[in-house]
Amino acid sequence: METTPPHSIDTREDSYPSRVYPEPEFLKRCDPIVCDFEAPGPLSTAQLSQFERDGFLILPAFFPETDIATYKEEIKRLCASREIQQRPEAILEPNHCELR
Repeated sequence: METTPPHSIDTREDSYPSRVYPEPEFLKRCDPIVCDFEAPGPLSTAQLSQFERDGFLILPAFFPETDIATYKEEIKRLCASREIQQRPEAILEPNHCELR
C-alpha cells in the first residue's frame, strides 16, 4: 500500500473549491438537499426547511457533555497521529502538517 508522506504535495482535487478560490463564493446547488418534507422522521418540517435553506442544523444538547469530551480527546489523538497523517485518505492543510 502506497502512502503519502505528510509533507508531500497532494495532487488530488479539493472537493471543496471554496478553500482554493482567492475569494469566497457560494456555489449553486444542483439538487435539493431535502427530497421529501412529508416523510416520517425525527426532524420537524421547520427543521427540514432550515436545513434546506442553511445547509446545517444546530441541535443543542444532541450529545451529552461527557461524550463530547471523549470525542474531542479522540480527535486530538487522531490529528496528532503520524500514522493517520500518512494515510492516503488523509488531507493535510496546505503548507502545514495539520490534518483537516
